[in-house]
Parts: sequence; C-alpha cells; structure tokens
Amino acid sequence: MTSQVNGRCAPRQIDIIADTELRELPVPARLSRAPKSEIALRSSTKRKNEIALRSSTDAQNKIALRLSTEARITRIESRRVRMKISIRDLCRAAGIRIETYDDARLRRYATRPNTVRKLDAALNSLAPGHTLEARKTLCAVSLNAIMLSLSLMMGLDPKVVLAQDFSSECSNDPDWRMNSKIRRMAMHILTEGIRAVGKAEISHALGTITRQGVHKAITTAERELMYDEESDAVMQNIVQLLKGEK
Repeated sequence: MTSQVNGRCAPRQIDIIADTELRELPVPARLSRAPKSEIALRSSTKRKNEIALRSSTDAQNKIALRLSTEARITRIESRRVRMKISIRDLCRAAGIRIETYDDARLRRYATRPNTVRKLDAALNSLAPGHTLEARKTLCAVSLNAIMLSLSLMMGLDPKVVLAQDFSSECSNDPDWRMNSKIRRMAMHILTEGIRAVGKAEISHALGTITRQGVHKAITTAERELMYDEESDAVMQNIVQLLKGEK
C-alpha cells in the first residue's frame, strides 16, 4: 500500500526499485521507438544518395559519350573535305540518309555510335589506297576472265592456261609459248581493245611484270596478230562481246 505524504500518495519502495533498475538496463532493452525511426531515416538517406550518385554517373557517361561521338564526326567531316568526297557519295557508301549526316555534323541531335562506325567504314572504303587495291583486284579478275574466254574459243584447257607460271621464261616449252600468247592477247584486249585499264595497272595487278614488260607483250601481240588471222578473229569477237556490239 502507498503511504500519504503531505496529502499526496508516496511511491512504494518496490516501485522506486523497479524504476531504477529499468533506467539502468542497456539501450536495446529499453522500450523505445526512437532507434527504429533513426534506422529508417538512415536507410532512406543512403538510398537517396545511391540513386543520386548513380544518376550523376550516368549523366557524366552520356556527356562523355556524346563528346567522343562529336569529336569522331568532326574528324570524319575533316577527312571527307580533305579527300574531296561529296556528302551524297559518303552517305550512299555508309547506307545512311543525307539528313542523318547533316544532323550529326551540325550537332542537331545525338548521333548513334553505330552510325559513326558506318561512316568511318565508308570513308575508309572511299580512300585512295582502298580504291587502288580494289581496282587492282578488278584488273586481275578481268585479265583472267579474258584469258579463260580466249582459251575456250581457241580449244585450250582454261585451267592449264590460268595455272601457267609466267615468272620465268620457258620459250622451249610449246605449252608455255601458247599460254604466253593467250596472256598477251588478253593484255591487248584490256588496254587497246576496250581501253579499260592502262599498262601500269596491269603491271600492278600481276605483280610479276613491269610496265615496260606489259608494253613489250602488247607490241608482240599486235605483231603476232598481223600474221595470225584466226587468233585475230577470236580476239575481235571477244572485244565486240565485251563492248556489247554482239
């Protein structure tokens, strides 16, 4: 029971002891809601900071990518002007619209990395060195195609003619002499018959004969055809076919 002190209820001794022991308990054992609120606040703040950091990093990456893309477009445009390639030709080779390239070089919109790669590849394909290499291949293929046609029309085996090694002269071999004649006729057709290439281009395409050697071969072919009506008729037939006159 409680006792009366000055008209008020005095706390019992047992209540005083219990209250004192409760205050002396460790913090986790106290019945308080404050720690939960603090934990929730800290978690919320941490999440906000992580989101803000991630957003900032993404924004920086996007800016860096755009600056890199714009720098590459600037280099492409400088090369295009220096190489005197029209925008139409560049876009046609890259497979993109002219408007897309204009947007890129004038920085109207962000350019896709894939578009930049297409433009780079197209510009490289239009470079003088690449064009020369492509023409070299085309010249070699054309020469072989004409040699094949000549072989068939003259009753020879095209595989044997095309497989002939011309790096060294074998004038005592009748097959080598005939195959050499076929090659000289093909050179004459390309340079004089249809005037598709020059002597230097044939030399560059074959790689085993000089320009002077090509000139000598064509001169020899002209001299031979003056006394070989059958071969001359075959050659004229091929020239007419190539020109679309037959």
